[in-house]
Amino acid sequence: MKEMEKMAGAVKCKLMGRDMEGWDQKLDLSAYKVELMCLAMYDNVYFVSEDLSTSPSLPVDEEIQGSVSHVCLDRTTLWFCPSTSQSALDTMMDQLNEMATKLIPLNISDLFVGQLCVAKFTEDDGLYRARVTRVGEDKVSVFYVDFGNNEDKDMEELFVLPEDFMNLTPAVAKVETENSVSSELEDKLVGVEVVLRMEEGIGKRLAKFCIEGKEMFCCPEQLRVEVETFPVGMKIEVSVGYVESVRMVWVTPMAKVDGIQASQELVDKVSEVLATQDKLATLASPQIGQMAVARFSEDEMLYRCRVEEWGLVRFVDFGNGEVKEEGMLFKMPLELEIFPVGAFRIELDIEETVLNTKENIMMVEEKLIDAENLSIELSQGGLGTCYKGDEIMKLFKEAVEETELGTISKGNIIEISVSDEEEIEVSDGEEAETDPSLSGQGRVAVTVNDVETVSTLWLTRTDSFSALDKLRDQL
Repeated sequence: MKEMEKMAGAVKCKLMGRDMEGWDQKLDLSAYKVELMCLAMYDNVYFVSEDLSTSPSLPVDEEIQGSVSHVCLDRTTLWFCPSTSQSALDTMMDQLNEMATKLIPLNISDLFVGQLCVAKFTEDDGLYRARVTRVGEDKVSVFYVDFGNNEDKDMEELFVLPEDFMNLTPAVAKVETENSVSSELEDKLVGVEVVLRMEEGIGKRLAKFCIEGKEMFCCPEQLRVEVETFPVGMKIEVSVGYVESVRMVWVTPMAKVDGIQASQELVDKVSEVLATQDKLATLASPQIGQMAVARFSEDEMLYRCRVEEWGLVRFVDFGNGEVKEEGMLFKMPLELEIFPVGAFRIELDIEETVLNTKENIMMVEEKLIDAENLSIELSQGGLGTCYKGDEIMKLFKEAVEETELGTISKGNIIEISVSDEEEIEVSDGEEAETDPSLSGQGRVAVTVNDVETVSTLWLTRTDSFSALDKLRDQL
């Protein structure tokens, strides 16, 4: 029997919703094979029905008046009550509540998945028809068949459903929308009179809603994931997930600390949830800043990410990024919205003289990635200092002192000495006799145009000024 998960051999049944006239003939014609819906089981009697429908049918391409009773957690599944079902539902609800003191508590021996019963709803203490969906050690999960919502209940909150209410078709039908229903749109739809129109989509029927002649559009909802702030003045043990540049790294606290939730444990929980996701919906038309899920190319595992410009996505729990083409992003499961971003972007306190070269980035990676007993302390100025145990880590050797270069200003006339190895020595001085060539050794009078770094200058020979003046006049 459909909807019944309790094993049975020959059982005593009571057929609901019809008399026995013509039943023998039907059994003969079907060789005594019939499909019945098991509605409930009380005192070893199974209440069954020939009607296998679990919700009212909704025609396609017709306007149907009614109301939305519930929006599910996936934000695309809604439960809709047609106006034609409302009157019977109101009558049944009144009768159930009038019988409240006469209802019989449900016996635990009669409990099975699919069982119809009466349950007391927590929010208003009202009595509603419900179907058992899961039987746990301490709680029983039920689905309110006339409204679409779910709840976990104690056994003492469940009652035997009177026979008169067993064979009534549930008042609501499940419908799906193409895109997510935002919280704002949910407030507009639930509990008010709407017009539903079911249309044929690709592989399934999709619902569209109108209120007072105006269509209510379901737009792709951008789930919000909190971005926390790394604590200042605390030495926090971390793991480095990604080195973005010589000075920028992405870190995750190894354990929870005061003021933030992000930690390695949180990142592991996110990974566990994503590991169970077999069928994620593709994210259509992703927007910059939108949260999504994507597979990392190196291990093909799923990770949370944020959409950035030019097709780039940032894996927010590690810091690294990849370019993803259309169709490679998936909708992030709603249950992951509660977990804040797992990685923090930290600027390290490194001398400005250290260049952002590939070699220097690799040096930072070698020292920080997979480093043990690594901590970072963020200063009031927002710069991070790395520690190995209790000692400060020096990622680079001490920078060369600025010496004379630190006092050179743009436009000053100085002298330089040029060697055969093209190394330039700088000294203060007045304009001097110059060799017209920079080859070989000699002293050349120049003016400083720009100090790019401690070791790189842009110079102009003073004996070139007259030629430059003529060129400027011609231009």
